[in-house]
Amino acid sequence: IGGLLAQGMAPYEAAVAGAFIHGRAAEIAARALGTPISLIARDLLAAMPQAFASLG
Repeated sequence: IGGLLAQGMAPYEAAVAGAFIHGRAAEIAARALGTPISLIARDLLAAMPQAFASLG
């Protein structure tokens, strides 16, 4: 969210986009690991590039 704000995005839109990307990264990480139960921050970080790429 901070990165989006730094690029000039409005606060509300940055929060919405940040929450969406976070959720998308969690879906990708859970699928890669085979479980949504034991995700940690490192798993989400690793999935962020795929999450951004999935936006088109």
